[in-house]
Amino acid sequence: MKAACIKECGVLIPSSDRMLVKGRDNMNKKNLLLSVALSGTMLMSNGITALTAQNAVYSPGVTVEKNTNPDWDADYTATFVYEDKDARDAERVTVSGNFQFYSLNDPVVKNYEKTADPTGAKVYSAYDYDKDNAMFNVSGGQNNDTPIYELEETGDERFEITLPLPGNQYFYDYTVEYSDGSKVTIQDPVNPSKKNSLTDHDSGHSVFYVGNSENTTAGQEYIYPRADGQTGKYEFIEYKDAHNTDEETQIQISSSQGNYGVKNIVPMVIKNKNKSTTINLELVDFKSHQSLARPVKYQVEMKNGKLNYEFVIPKTVPVGTYSIHVTCGGLDLYSDEYRISLDQDINIENCSKYLDISLVNDQAYKITSITDGDIKSGWSNNGNTSLLFEVKPENNKFANIALKKMRIYTSNKNIETVTLKGIANTNYYRNVNVNENGMINDLAGDFKPDWKSDKNGDYFEVDPGYLSLGNIFILELQSNENIVINEIETEGVYLKDNLLSNARVYHNGENIDAAGMVDNNVSSYYKTTYSDSDEYILDFSPRTITTNELVYTAHFPNSQGIGNLTVEIWDGNSWKNVDTFDFKHKTDNQIRESQQLIFNELTTSKIRLIVNKANLVWDNSYLFTDLNAIGTINNNAQYYAESIDTNIVVNQGESKFPIPHLKGYEVSINSSDHEEIIDLNGNINAPLIDTKVKITLKVSSEDGQDVGITDEFEVVVPRRVLPGNKLISTIVDNETIYNNPSMGWVQYYEFQDTDVDKYWAEMDELYAQGLKTNILYIRNPWSWYEPSEGNYAWNDPDSRLSKLISGARARGIQLAFRVLVDSSDAFQQATPEYVFKAGASWYKTDRTDDTAPEIDAKDPYINDPVFLEKLDKFIKAFGAEFNNDLDIAFIDGMGFGNWGEAHHVKFSTEWDDNVYGAVEKVIKIYDKYFPDVLLGAQEGQPENYGTQENDEIINTDKPYTGAFDKEYDFVVRRDTFGWMTDAIRNQTLEWFNQGIPVFAENCYHSFKVREYWYNNAGYPTLDGILRQVVADALTCRANTLDARVVMDCQKWLENDQQNGSGLLNKFGLNGGYRLALTSLEVPELFTTGEEITIKQAWRNLGLGMLPNKNKHWDNKYHVAFALLDPKTNQVIYQYNEDTDKVNPGDWLFEDGNNHYETTFKLPNSIKSGEYKLATAIVNDKNNNLPEIALALKDAEVTEQGWYVLDSINVKNINDSDTTFGIFIEDTVNGKVIADRSTVNAGESVTLKVVPDQGYELDQLLINEKAVEIKDNSYMIKNVTADIRVRASFKKAGEVTVKPDESKDSSVVATGDEVQLFGYIGMFIGALVLLAELKRKFKHQS
Repeated sequence: MKAACIKECGVLIPSSDRMLVKGRDNMNKKNLLLSVALSGTMLMSNGITALTAQNAVYSPGVTVEKNTNPDWDADYTATFVYEDKDARDAERVTVSGNFQFYSLNDPVVKNYEKTADPTGAKVYSAYDYDKDNAMFNVSGGQNNDTPIYELEETGDERFEITLPLPGNQYFYDYTVEYSDGSKVTIQDPVNPSKKNSLTDHDSGHSVFYVGNSENTTAGQEYIYPRADGQTGKYEFIEYKDAHNTDEETQIQISSSQGNYGVKNIVPMVIKNKNKSTTINLELVDFKSHQSLARPVKYQVEMKNGKLNYEFVIPKTVPVGTYSIHVTCGGLDLYSDEYRISLDQDINIENCSKYLDISLVNDQAYKITSITDGDIKSGWSNNGNTSLLFEVKPENNKFANIALKKMRIYTSNKNIETVTLKGIANTNYYRNVNVNENGMINDLAGDFKPDWKSDKNGDYFEVDPGYLSLGNIFILELQSNENIVINEIETEGVYLKDNLLSNARVYHNGENIDAAGMVDNNVSSYYKTTYSDSDEYILDFSPRTITTNELVYTAHFPNSQGIGNLTVEIWDGNSWKNVDTFDFKHKTDNQIRESQQLIFNELTTSKIRLIVNKANLVWDNSYLFTDLNAIGTINNNAQYYAESIDTNIVVNQGESKFPIPHLKGYEVSINSSDHEEIIDLNGNINAPLIDTKVKITLKVSSEDGQDVGITDEFEVVVPRRVLPGNKLISTIVDNETIYNNPSMGWVQYYEFQDTDVDKYWAEMDELYAQGLKTNILYIRNPWSWYEPSEGNYAWNDPDSRLSKLISGARARGIQLAFRVLVDSSDAFQQATPEYVFKAGASWYKTDRTDDTAPEIDAKDPYINDPVFLEKLDKFIKAFGAEFNNDLDIAFIDGMGFGNWGEAHHVKFSTEWDDNVYGAVEKVIKIYDKYFPDVLLGAQEGQPENYGTQENDEIINTDKPYTGAFDKEYDFVVRRDTFGWMTDAIRNQTLEWFNQGIPVFAENCYHSFKVREYWYNNAGYPTLDGILRQVVADALTCRANTLDARVVMDCQKWLENDQQNGSGLLNKFGLNGGYRLALTSLEVPELFTTGEEITIKQAWRNLGLGMLPNKNKHWDNKYHVAFALLDPKTNQVIYQYNEDTDKVNPGDWLFEDGNNHYETTFKLPNSIKSGEYKLATAIVNDKNNNLPEIALALKDAEVTEQGWYVLDSINVKNINDSDTTFGIFIEDTVNGKVIADRSTVNAGESVTLKVVPDQGYELDQLLINEKAVEIKDNSYMIKNVTADIRVRASFKKAGEVTVKPDESKDSSVVATGDEVQLFGYIGMFIGALVLLAELKRKFKHQS
């Protein structure tokens, strides 16, 4: 009898204590066939097949293919085919092996190391394998629940099943049940296990391999058989006791080869040892037989005199040749020539794939054919060749290679001399051909190739004998003939983003700025004075790091490098020793020499380094040029909890707390100190008054095992909407870049004489491509503004200045100015010659920019009276022209020194005792003539002054900061963005926290010609430095940032387009201020002559500030509300908030909503009727007109700039024809609709009741009196007062019982009756409200 064909699949069926898994859709396996190329490590023995064509017929045995079934998550499938040759009739065939999986996310599995109890662990079949669920396979079910897979009979005595499997080694057996009731368990007849020729044993199961070392389960990389011929050998050698005793007991040891991380076999036979004996095995030095510094020892019980001893070589053992030292029962024996067969150190790999290769003298041409892994492809060059190797940047930052050696394959052996050079630093990153002198050192210089060959052809090696870290190498090949290179292999350690940059670094307990130590930039370093037992703590908490290697790099290491270093880790309770490393440096020059610190893999939140010894040839100090870690950073729930932005805003009227979302984690409320307002489920019950609630959030992994808690933070919950009021909500706009005063992107026109028409044509092209700049910054010499005394450029309509100004105003762009008086970087005489002819003292210009042309020019002493007199006259005229203009964003109030930034200036002690007094004289001139324009001063300056009497530089004790005092109230102009130390960043933030706006300038510019500027700062790509510029600007809360001159504007735009960085939008949307009204609560009816109370909430969504409180703006901006004519949008009435109560200059991003409750009265001149209610921020120095664009989405904006919020009804108290309002409270499960919102005295209004589906009206209250209605409609006649309507709904058919007095069914309420009952109801309501308030007050107290 033949077995029935099983077609249903996918159900797990218990069979005794195991589970039976029937083949899932075996008929579909014919559609799964795919041409597969398996690596050389895939075992292809009898019965194991790799298919190479679709729709092939499966042979008996196991066929491994790539998986194409989207319902299965494994990368491969294995199809088992069993053909029974027995004379009996096979009814049923099952297969079992290590085809079951457990998940590391299972709490039982996770705790197994502690409990050693697998009870309750969930087992998964092959069909349930999920690669995202951290699954691993085991030899059998841990709770007697090993899945058994039943094959489908697809032909006479032929059985098949297909299992989805991830890469790994698998064993299996078939169980065959025959019709006569007999049953056998056998290996696969076509794939029996191999026998060990030494012991005649086999594994007892059929075995096959899936995948290869690159796509197997983590930790299983070493299970695959070697395919490179280096499989080792063994032989029997008889050893006698090393002490030459006559004892008969002998040990035979077979030499072999070993590999890291896998089981290595040492066959041993002990003669005359039949009882259990303890054997000690140790790897020792091959020549001296001395123990290693870190010996590897093993113990094992020997039985019956034979053993194939298996052991694992840890990665701490260096590659090399060793002896095996065996001690047993007094014997002391050695077996020599035990080799660790890997010929490379840990983490050494072929790094050529990480390289860009070009010719030194043609760096634009990239050579890819010699690093593509194809020995047949190649590249040739005629004669002497210099190749430049550049490590490709990683995440916009330098990546490095700690180079070990190079192997160069060639087609001809005509290379005569080879030199390998390394770059000492990256100052001249892409100009090595020009700037080699002093910048390049030989790694392995001027030697003749030692030709060798292998299966790939002829090659020679370049081996410096040590690791050298860098991102640039040069290989020079000397030959008089054509050079043909087939392939270059570059062995080394690839170091991309430095994991240690994720750590806080403490040096002897002090938190330090360790950027130079962990930034992957070989030009930077961290240097310090040595003290006994210097220690460094790398703190990753709350995250952890998993690593097995650190790489320490130094230049001139024998003079200033570390000599001996101890590594420790924090285990949660105390420091635990990892190892101590003694460095033997090979070099003492600019080459960056690296040392590998290798140890067993560990996971920790803190690493401690103790410097036991340092080479202190120079000034008792040592350095880290770089320190790297190889491994992974592990995030956890606490890390994500601490990363949550807790500037959470609750808007008025919200019923649910806006909990942040984290992918892969659940965020919930952990605690609330007012659960009656915000409960732990996130429900909001609005209080009677604005209330601060303290909250913590909990971040949990999906299985609940990983939990993090945020710090406590406060949110303001706005009060509930009062009866008779309505809430007007707005939609905040996060997508539009606004052109607001004194903020945004800045374009420059500076220094050089540029054709203005060409300038605007080029800028217009950039605008068309999406560039959005708000400000034109004109930065030019004084002589450019005033060529001769009294001849001002702004009075000449044909001057470049006038054309720039008219062009900016035509395009709606604001203006900013700097007037330079120092010629050094102005490319011309800056201070007009007439000033010196009038008697101003001067000194010859000292050019500081090597790229600028030599000029013969004069510079003034900044406190010379004649100079100050002429400057005063000029600035007075300048102020008369521009002080009152509304489109002036700012003016720099200094202008002296290099670039006008107060560098390297000179003053005379004839008129001032110190430099601060000299500087202040210039500050006062600007302050006097620009009372209404924001003035800027260079932060942190002046510096490096000289005097008229002595050209020696005077370094001032402290920077001049007087301009930021309230007397002058200048804004901060800072020019180091992109190149900020922590100290500069913190100081800039401190100015902002004191209420001083920050106006930012990129440290780097002229990108087309000065790439080395940002390369030297640690950024190999333009995108990398521009990202840092924007990050610094946002961190320091800047109002403005420069895109600068035309060619830099082009680069900013190109970079965004090519890299998708979105940097222009990022600063445009987040820099400066971004103001929005988020909610407004107003009465439903405005009555003239009566006090009107409004509750408003405003936000600043930008990171900067509106400088409203600056002395020069003098609180000119006011929040305003207006009633507009509904047809013409003309302002009928305008109310400005007092800036003492509501000041937009107070609003900061971190404040969230700023709540205010203010009152005003409408004059009796306002007529009754419906108006538009609008808001704006107006300028009281510009006729109280709107001037600030608000970040409101889909708002109606009038031509004048008012933002329409809603319609509002106004009742004039003196109108004889009085208008009354119809006020309907919000309801649930239905609604009430009035045919009008206002009604004149004596008129009627009709109400329509609309229940939701499944509901009906329960009660309708008119001014708190219940009325009966018919057909869901009710008319109120002869209205003489405001009408308030409240309704409740019930489920259809539901019966409710009410007191009889709650309604009057015999009377149809007229308007008069409603008014009477309204007064009574209002009185009773007031009493109830008073009692409720008393109760609440008592409760809160």
